Amino acid sequence: MALIPHQVILNAASDSGIQESRSASKKKAPRMHGMMPNVWYGTIPSLSLLRGHPSFVCLPERDDVTLEYGRASYRYIKEDDVLWSRLHAGRLTTGNLNAALGFYEPCAGKILRLHKSWLSHNRIVTVYHHLCDDVYDIGAATGAEGDAHGRMRNEQAHVLANQQGLRDGNDTDEEAFEALKLRKARSLKSMRDINKVRCAWGSAQEATTLAILCEHWRTDKMLFEVGLFALNDDEIRLRGFSPDDLPPIGATPDALCMDTCDKSVAVSTFGSFLDGCAVVEVKNSCPFTFSCSSRGKCAFHVRDRGPREYVDVLHVPQLQFQMLCSNTPSAFLVSKSASKGMRIFQMERDDEYIQSPGIAGENKSYSTCMSPGGCYR
Repeated sequence: MALIPHQVILNAASDSGIQESRSASKKKAPRMHGMMPNVWYGTIPSLSLLRGHPSFVCLPERDDVTLEYGRASYRYIKEDDVLWSRLHAGRLTTGNLNAALGFYEPCAGKILRLHKSWLSHNRIVTVYHHLCDDVYDIGAATGAEGDAHGRMRNEQAHVLANQQGLRDGNDTDEEAFEALKLRKARSLKSMRDINKVRCAWGSAQEATTLAILCEHWRTDKMLFEVGLFALNDDEIRLRGFSPDDLPPIGATPDALCMDTCDKSVAVSTFGSFLDGCAVVEVKNSCPFTFSCSSRGKCAFHVRDRGPREYVDVLHVPQLQFQMLCSNTPSAFLVSKSASKGMRIFQMERDDEYIQSPGIAGENKSYSTCMSPGGCYR
Protein backbone atom coordinates (compact mmCIF):
# COMPACT_ATOMS: atom_id res chain seq x y z
CA MET A 1 0.00 0.00 0.00
CA ALA A 2 2.73 2.47 0.95
CA LEU A 3 4.24 3.01 -2.50
CA ILE A 4 4.01 6.80 -2.65
CA PRO A 5 2.47 9.24 -0.12
CA HIS A 6 -0.98 10.74 -0.70
CA GLN A 7 -2.15 8.08 -3.15
CA VAL A 8 -5.76 7.04 -3.47
CA ILE A 9 -6.15 3.67 -1.77
CA LEU A 10 -8.94 1.19 -1.22
CA ASN A 11 -9.79 0.59 2.41
CA ALA A 12 -8.68 -2.99 3.04
CA ALA A 13 -10.82 -3.25 6.18
CA SER A 14 -14.06 -2.53 4.35
CA ASP A 15 -16.11 -4.65 2.00
CA SER A 16 -17.73 -1.61 0.42
CA GLY A 17 -14.66 -0.49 -1.54
CA ILE A 18 -14.44 2.90 0.20
CA GLN A 19 -11.24 4.86 -0.37
CA GLU A 20 -9.42 6.50 2.43
CA SER A 21 -6.85 9.30 2.40
CA ARG A 22 -3.56 8.51 4.07
CA SER A 23 -3.43 12.02 5.50
CA ALA A 24 -7.01 12.07 6.77
CA SER A 25 -7.73 12.18 10.47
CA LYS A 26 -9.38 9.15 12.06
CA LYS A 27 -12.33 11.35 13.02
CA LYS A 28 -12.97 12.43 9.45
CA ALA A 29 -15.21 10.45 7.14
CA PRO A 30 -13.40 8.34 4.53
CA ARG A 31 -13.04 10.11 1.19
CA MET A 32 -13.45 8.39 -2.14
CA HIS A 33 -11.24 10.51 -4.36
CA GLY A 34 -7.63 11.50 -4.93
CA MET A 35 -5.03 12.08 -7.62
CA MET A 36 -3.24 8.73 -7.68
CA PRO A 37 -5.19 5.45 -7.89
CA ASN A 38 -3.59 2.45 -6.21
CA VAL A 39 -3.82 -0.15 -8.97
CA TRP A 40 -1.94 -2.62 -6.73
CA TYR A 41 -4.65 -2.76 -4.08
CA GLY A 42 -5.09 -6.31 -2.75
CA THR A 43 -2.46 -7.88 -5.02
CA ILE A 44 -0.21 -10.76 -4.06
CA PRO A 45 3.29 -9.57 -3.05
CA SER A 46 5.17 -11.67 -5.60
CA LEU A 47 4.61 -13.65 -8.80
CA SER A 48 6.45 -16.49 -7.07
CA LEU A 49 3.43 -17.03 -4.83
CA LEU A 50 1.35 -17.80 -7.90
CA ARG A 51 4.01 -19.88 -9.62
CA GLY A 52 4.54 -21.88 -6.44
CA HIS A 53 0.84 -22.65 -5.88
CA PRO A 54 0.12 -26.41 -5.85
CA SER A 55 -2.66 -25.94 -8.42
CA PHE A 56 -0.52 -23.86 -10.80
CA VAL A 57 1.83 -25.28 -13.44
CA CYS A 58 4.67 -22.78 -13.96
CA LEU A 59 6.95 -22.40 -16.97
CA PRO A 60 10.69 -23.20 -16.88
CA GLU A 61 13.37 -20.52 -16.93
CA ARG A 62 14.23 -19.23 -20.40
CA ASP A 63 17.76 -20.64 -20.24
CA ASP A 64 16.23 -24.12 -19.89
CA VAL A 65 14.01 -23.76 -22.98
CA THR A 66 15.21 -25.10 -26.33
CA LEU A 67 14.29 -22.25 -28.69
CA GLU A 68 15.97 -23.24 -31.95
CA TYR A 69 13.23 -25.77 -32.65
CA GLY A 70 10.84 -23.09 -33.79
CA ARG A 71 7.46 -21.63 -32.95
CA ALA A 72 6.28 -24.55 -30.86
CA SER A 73 8.87 -23.48 -28.27
CA TYR A 74 7.35 -20.01 -27.82
CA ARG A 75 4.65 -21.35 -25.50
CA TYR A 76 7.39 -21.96 -22.91
CA ILE A 77 8.51 -18.28 -22.73
CA LYS A 78 7.16 -16.44 -19.70
CA GLU A 79 5.08 -13.33 -20.31
CA ASP A 80 7.35 -11.20 -18.10
CA ASP A 81 10.42 -12.17 -20.17
CA VAL A 82 11.76 -9.58 -22.63
CA LEU A 83 11.91 -12.28 -25.33
CA TRP A 84 8.13 -12.71 -25.10
CA SER A 85 7.74 -9.05 -26.13
CA ARG A 86 10.23 -9.41 -28.98
CA LEU A 87 8.27 -12.35 -30.39
CA HIS A 88 5.31 -10.01 -30.97
CA ALA A 89 7.18 -7.93 -33.57
CA GLY A 90 5.36 -8.04 -36.91
CA ARG A 91 2.84 -10.54 -35.55
CA LEU A 92 -0.93 -10.21 -35.36
CA THR A 93 -1.99 -11.01 -31.80
CA THR A 94 -5.23 -10.67 -29.91
CA GLY A 95 -4.04 -7.32 -28.55
CA ASN A 96 -4.37 -5.73 -32.01
CA LEU A 97 -6.86 -8.16 -33.60
CA ASN A 98 -9.98 -6.00 -33.22
CA ALA A 99 -8.26 -3.01 -34.79
CA ALA A 100 -6.99 -5.18 -37.66
CA LEU A 101 -10.54 -6.44 -38.28
CA GLY A 102 -11.72 -2.84 -38.58
CA PHE A 103 -13.95 -2.90 -35.51
CA TYR A 104 -12.82 0.61 -34.49
CA GLU A 105 -13.65 2.20 -37.83
CA PRO A 106 -16.50 4.72 -37.32
CA CYS A 107 -19.10 2.78 -39.34
CA ALA A 108 -18.28 -0.59 -37.77
CA GLY A 109 -18.10 0.93 -34.31
CA LYS A 110 -21.62 2.33 -34.60
CA ILE A 111 -22.96 -1.09 -35.60
CA LEU A 112 -21.16 -2.68 -32.64
CA ARG A 113 -22.39 0.16 -30.38
CA LEU A 114 -18.91 1.02 -29.19
CA HIS A 115 -18.28 4.20 -27.24
CA LYS A 116 -17.25 7.02 -29.55
CA SER A 117 -13.96 7.44 -27.67
CA TRP A 118 -12.87 4.04 -29.02
CA LEU A 119 -13.50 4.88 -32.68
CA SER A 120 -10.51 5.97 -34.73
CA HIS A 121 -9.07 5.11 -38.13
CA ASN A 122 -5.62 5.57 -36.58
CA ARG A 123 -5.99 2.24 -34.79
CA ILE A 124 -5.89 0.22 -38.00
CA VAL A 125 -3.06 2.42 -39.32
CA THR A 126 -1.06 1.61 -36.17
CA VAL A 127 -1.63 -2.11 -36.75
CA TYR A 128 -0.50 -1.74 -40.34
CA HIS A 129 2.82 -0.23 -39.26
CA HIS A 130 3.20 -2.95 -36.63
CA LEU A 131 2.72 -5.68 -39.25
CA CYS A 132 5.34 -4.01 -41.45
CA ASP A 133 7.97 -4.76 -38.80
CA ASP A 134 10.28 -7.71 -39.36
CA VAL A 135 8.92 -10.83 -37.68
CA TYR A 136 11.14 -12.08 -34.89
CA ASP A 137 11.23 -15.86 -35.34
CA ILE A 138 13.71 -18.30 -33.83
CA GLY A 139 14.33 -21.51 -35.72
CA ALA A 140 11.02 -21.44 -37.61
CA ALA A 141 12.79 -21.07 -40.94
CA THR A 142 14.60 -24.38 -40.41
CA GLY A 143 11.39 -26.38 -40.69
CA ALA A 144 12.08 -27.99 -37.32
CA GLU A 145 8.91 -26.66 -35.69
CA GLY A 146 7.62 -30.10 -34.79
CA ASP A 147 10.99 -31.66 -34.08
CA ALA A 148 10.44 -34.45 -31.56
CA HIS A 149 13.82 -33.99 -29.90
CA GLY A 150 13.29 -30.30 -29.22
CA ARG A 151 9.79 -30.90 -27.93
CA MET A 152 11.04 -33.61 -25.60
CA ARG A 153 13.76 -31.36 -24.14
CA ASN A 154 11.26 -28.59 -23.47
CA GLU A 155 8.83 -31.02 -21.86
CA GLN A 156 11.60 -32.30 -19.61
CA ALA A 157 12.51 -28.73 -18.59
CA HIS A 158 8.84 -28.09 -17.85
CA VAL A 159 8.57 -31.18 -15.66
CA LEU A 160 11.79 -30.32 -13.81
CA ALA A 161 10.68 -26.73 -13.12
CA ASN A 162 7.49 -27.97 -11.46
CA GLN A 163 9.24 -30.72 -9.52
CA GLN A 164 11.61 -28.16 -8.03
CA GLY A 165 8.77 -25.84 -7.06
CA LEU A 166 9.91 -22.38 -5.95
CA ARG A 167 13.49 -21.66 -6.91
CA ASP A 168 16.28 -20.03 -4.99
CA GLY A 169 15.92 -16.88 -7.09
CA ASN A 170 12.53 -15.96 -5.67
CA ASP A 171 13.92 -13.20 -3.45
CA THR A 172 15.17 -11.53 -6.61
CA ASP A 173 11.79 -12.09 -8.23
CA GLU A 174 10.05 -10.40 -5.31
CA GLU A 175 12.46 -7.43 -5.42
CA ALA A 176 11.85 -7.05 -9.18
CA PHE A 177 8.11 -7.19 -8.58
CA GLU A 178 8.30 -4.45 -5.95
CA ALA A 179 10.42 -2.32 -8.30
CA LEU A 180 7.81 -2.79 -11.04
CA LYS A 181 5.06 -1.66 -8.64
CA LEU A 182 7.03 1.44 -7.72
CA ARG A 183 7.65 2.38 -11.36
CA LYS A 184 3.98 1.90 -12.18
CA ALA A 185 2.90 4.02 -9.21
CA ARG A 186 5.20 6.84 -10.27
CA SER A 187 3.89 6.71 -13.84
CA LEU A 188 0.32 7.05 -12.53
CA LYS A 189 1.14 10.04 -10.33
CA SER A 190 0.44 12.62 -13.03
CA MET A 191 -1.77 10.49 -15.30
CA ARG A 192 -5.28 11.63 -16.19
CA ASP A 193 -6.08 9.09 -18.92
CA ILE A 194 -8.65 6.77 -17.36
CA ASN A 195 -8.20 4.17 -20.13
CA LYS A 196 -4.50 3.83 -19.24
CA VAL A 197 -5.41 3.52 -15.57
CA ARG A 198 -7.88 0.74 -16.44
CA CYS A 199 -5.18 -1.09 -18.39
CA ALA A 200 -2.76 -0.64 -15.49
CA TRP A 201 -5.35 -2.01 -13.06
CA GLY A 202 -6.02 -5.02 -15.27
CA SER A 203 -2.36 -5.99 -15.65
CA ALA A 204 -1.53 -5.35 -11.99
CA GLN A 205 -4.41 -7.50 -10.77
CA GLU A 206 -4.00 -10.40 -13.21
CA ALA A 207 -1.72 -12.63 -11.11
CA THR A 208 -3.91 -12.13 -8.04
CA THR A 209 -7.03 -13.16 -9.97
CA LEU A 210 -5.27 -16.30 -11.19
CA ALA A 211 -4.20 -17.09 -7.62
CA ILE A 212 -7.84 -16.77 -6.51
CA LEU A 213 -8.85 -19.11 -9.34
CA CYS A 214 -6.28 -21.64 -8.17
CA GLU A 215 -8.00 -21.68 -4.78
CA HIS A 216 -11.47 -21.73 -6.30
CA TRP A 217 -10.68 -24.65 -8.62
CA ARG A 218 -8.08 -26.47 -6.53
CA THR A 219 -10.29 -29.56 -6.05
CA ASP A 220 -10.93 -30.17 -9.76
CA LYS A 221 -8.66 -28.07 -12.05
CA MET A 222 -5.05 -27.12 -12.66
CA LEU A 223 -3.97 -23.80 -14.16
CA PHE A 224 -1.05 -23.48 -16.59
CA GLU A 225 1.25 -20.53 -17.09
CA VAL A 226 1.64 -20.09 -20.87
CA GLY A 227 3.67 -18.12 -23.37
CA LEU A 228 2.91 -17.28 -26.99
CA PHE A 229 0.98 -19.82 -29.08
CA ALA A 230 1.98 -19.17 -32.71
CA LEU A 231 -0.60 -20.35 -35.24
CA ASN A 232 1.13 -22.98 -37.34
CA ASP A 233 1.08 -23.07 -41.14
CA ASP A 234 -0.77 -26.41 -41.29
CA GLU A 235 -3.75 -24.92 -39.44
CA ILE A 236 -3.86 -22.04 -41.93
CA ARG A 237 -3.78 -24.43 -44.91
CA LEU A 238 -6.60 -26.51 -43.40
CA ARG A 239 -8.75 -23.40 -43.55
CA GLY A 240 -8.13 -22.85 -47.25
CA PHE A 241 -5.45 -20.16 -47.08
CA SER A 242 -1.78 -19.98 -47.87
CA PRO A 243 0.49 -18.82 -45.02
CA ASP A 244 1.45 -15.91 -47.30
CA ASP A 245 -2.17 -14.75 -47.35
CA LEU A 246 -2.06 -13.82 -43.68
CA PRO A 247 0.33 -12.10 -41.30
CA PRO A 248 2.00 -14.27 -38.66
CA ILE A 249 -0.64 -14.88 -35.97
CA GLY A 250 -0.23 -15.68 -32.29
CA ALA A 251 -2.01 -15.45 -28.96
CA THR A 252 -1.08 -15.56 -25.27
CA PRO A 253 -3.99 -16.49 -22.99
CA ASP A 254 -3.64 -15.42 -19.37
CA ALA A 255 -3.60 -19.14 -18.53
CA LEU A 256 -4.92 -22.53 -19.56
CA CYS A 257 -6.84 -24.87 -17.29
CA MET A 258 -7.34 -28.62 -17.27
CA ASP A 259 -9.79 -30.88 -15.43
CA THR A 260 -7.31 -32.71 -13.22
CA CYS A 261 -5.84 -32.43 -9.73
CA ASP A 262 -2.71 -34.36 -10.71
CA LYS A 263 0.09 -31.92 -11.47
CA SER A 264 2.23 -34.56 -13.20
CA VAL A 265 -0.62 -35.32 -15.63
CA ALA A 266 -1.11 -31.63 -16.34
CA VAL A 267 2.61 -31.02 -17.01
CA SER A 268 2.86 -33.97 -19.41
CA THR A 269 -0.15 -32.65 -21.37
CA PHE A 270 1.27 -29.18 -22.07
CA GLY A 271 3.81 -30.26 -24.69
CA SER A 272 1.41 -31.43 -27.38
CA PHE A 273 -2.13 -32.45 -26.42
CA LEU A 274 -4.21 -29.44 -25.38
CA ASP A 275 -7.63 -30.50 -26.67
CA GLY A 276 -8.62 -31.36 -23.08
CA CYS A 277 -7.68 -27.86 -21.84
CA ALA A 278 -9.50 -24.53 -21.86
CA VAL A 279 -8.31 -20.94 -22.30
CA VAL A 280 -8.50 -18.68 -19.25
CA GLU A 281 -8.73 -14.94 -19.93
CA VAL A 282 -8.89 -12.42 -17.06
CA LYS A 283 -10.73 -9.10 -17.39
CA ASN A 284 -10.44 -7.23 -14.12
CA SER A 285 -13.09 -4.57 -13.56
CA CYS A 286 -11.40 -1.26 -12.70
CA PRO A 287 -13.06 0.57 -9.79
CA PHE A 288 -11.73 4.03 -10.71
CA THR A 289 -13.32 6.87 -12.67
CA PHE A 290 -11.91 10.31 -13.48
CA SER A 291 -13.81 13.59 -13.59
CA CYS A 292 -13.30 17.35 -13.34
CA SER A 293 -15.56 19.81 -11.55
CA SER A 294 -16.85 23.06 -13.06
CA ARG A 295 -14.05 24.81 -11.21
CA GLY A 296 -11.45 22.70 -12.99
CA LYS A 297 -10.58 20.51 -10.01
CA CYS A 298 -9.95 16.97 -11.22
CA ALA A 299 -9.69 13.71 -9.31
CA PHE A 300 -10.05 9.95 -9.50
CA HIS A 301 -13.06 8.43 -7.74
CA VAL A 302 -14.02 4.91 -6.66
CA ARG A 303 -17.08 3.52 -8.44
CA ASP A 304 -16.85 -0.23 -8.02
CA ARG A 305 -19.59 -1.53 -10.28
CA GLY A 306 -18.77 -5.14 -9.60
CA PRO A 307 -17.79 -7.81 -12.15
CA ARG A 308 -19.00 -7.76 -15.72
CA GLU A 309 -22.54 -8.98 -16.33
CA TYR A 310 -21.93 -10.25 -19.87
CA VAL A 311 -19.16 -10.97 -22.37
CA ASP A 312 -18.32 -7.79 -24.26
CA VAL A 313 -18.56 -7.96 -28.05
CA LEU A 314 -14.87 -7.00 -28.34
CA HIS A 315 -13.81 -9.99 -26.26
CA VAL A 316 -15.38 -12.57 -28.57
CA PRO A 317 -12.71 -12.39 -31.35
CA GLN A 318 -9.97 -12.44 -28.71
CA LEU A 319 -11.28 -15.59 -27.02
CA GLN A 320 -11.96 -17.36 -30.32
CA PHE A 321 -8.47 -16.63 -31.67
CA GLN A 322 -6.89 -17.75 -28.41
CA MET A 323 -8.73 -21.06 -28.74
CA LEU A 324 -7.62 -21.33 -32.36
CA CYS A 325 -3.93 -20.67 -31.64
CA SER A 326 -3.80 -22.92 -28.57
CA ASN A 327 -5.98 -25.61 -30.20
CA THR A 328 -8.41 -25.73 -27.28
CA PRO A 329 -12.19 -26.31 -27.46
CA SER A 330 -13.45 -23.76 -24.93
CA ALA A 331 -12.56 -20.68 -22.91
CA PHE A 332 -13.31 -19.13 -19.53
CA LEU A 333 -13.56 -15.36 -19.19
CA VAL A 334 -13.04 -14.29 -15.58
CA SER A 335 -14.21 -10.87 -14.44
CA LYS A 336 -13.07 -9.82 -10.94
CA SER A 337 -14.03 -6.59 -9.21
CA ALA A 338 -12.17 -4.78 -6.45
CA SER A 339 -14.70 -5.45 -3.69
CA LYS A 340 -17.78 -7.19 -5.13
CA GLY A 341 -16.52 -10.64 -6.07
CA MET A 342 -15.99 -12.15 -9.49
CA ARG A 343 -17.99 -13.82 -12.25
CA ILE A 344 -16.86 -16.62 -14.62
CA PHE A 345 -18.23 -17.05 -18.15
CA GLN A 346 -17.62 -20.04 -20.43
CA MET A 347 -17.52 -19.87 -24.23
CA GLU A 348 -17.24 -22.74 -26.70
CA ARG A 349 -15.02 -22.58 -29.74
CA ASP A 350 -16.90 -21.57 -32.90
CA ASP A 351 -14.95 -22.57 -36.01
CA GLU A 352 -17.50 -20.94 -38.30
CA TYR A 353 -16.98 -17.62 -36.53
CA ILE A 354 -13.19 -18.04 -36.64
CA GLN A 355 -13.32 -18.69 -40.38
CA SER A 356 -15.48 -15.63 -41.06
CA PRO A 357 -15.19 -12.82 -40.05
CA GLY A 358 -12.02 -13.98 -38.29
CA ILE A 359 -9.44 -15.41 -40.67
CA ALA A 360 -11.36 -14.47 -43.82
CA GLY A 361 -11.80 -10.91 -42.59
CA GLU A 362 -8.16 -10.60 -41.64
CA ASN A 363 -7.12 -12.01 -45.02
CA LYS A 364 -9.07 -9.25 -46.77
CA SER A 365 -7.70 -6.55 -44.46
CA TYR A 366 -4.12 -7.82 -44.76
CA SER A 367 -4.29 -8.12 -48.55
CA THR A 368 -5.64 -4.57 -48.83
CA CYS A 369 -3.17 -2.86 -46.54
CA MET A 370 -0.13 -4.69 -47.91
CA SER A 371 -0.96 -4.04 -51.56
CA PRO A 372 0.80 -1.19 -53.43
CA GLY A 373 -0.96 2.04 -52.52
CA GLY A 374 -2.92 0.32 -49.76
CA CYS A 375 -5.33 2.58 -47.90
CA TYR A 376 -3.49 2.22 -44.56
CA ARG A 377 -0.20 3.68 -45.76
